[in-house]
Amino acid sequence: MGLRLPPPATAQGRLAVPLRQLVSAISERLSLDGRLTRAFIATFFRDVTRYLGGPDDAARTAAREEVAGVISSTGAHVVIAHSLGSVVAYEALHAHPELDVDLFLTLGSPLALRHGVFDRLSPAPFTGTGERPPGVRRWVNLSDHGDIVAVPRPLKQRFPTPPDPRVGDHAPCRARFRTAAP
Repeated sequence: MGLRLPPPATAQGRLAVPLRQLVSAISERLSLDGRLTRAFIATFFRDVTRYLGGPDDAARTAAREEVAGVISSTGAHVVIAHSLGSVVAYEALHAHPELDVDLFLTLGSPLALRHGVFDRLSPAPFTGTGERPPGVRRWVNLSDHGDIVAVPRPLKQRFPTPPDPRVGDHAPCRARFRTAAP
């Protein structure tokens, strides 16, 4: 038996770019007051629909409290959240401004998705833009080019958090994820 090398890495998401652009166009311009976006999410992302049932829904509150409790009990200074987890973590950090987080890293976040997520956040965004949670010093967002949930890109279109001179700019990163088959 000789040493097996992994196959070369392949770029992910390129084939999904047109689909992401279509979802972005629907959510931004063609959503019919949000009906198409909500129908898309209800059909393909039932967990998101369930979580966003209502701002004071018991399950939603319990999820936020669980996340805040783990951050508090572990003394975590870095919070990494993916997809719907970024929505739960965002709301948990807002609900608990006493939590001190150096870095909030969101991956494939649907936070900026108008009509589906953004407009249903708690606390509700004022004047069409969201805010960095108060205890968060730096927020970085990474998403794949073809991620159909992380629209619009970049996230800063909806969350134009002003730069904090002590820690640098909040400009979300743009990344390409590469994987190799096992």
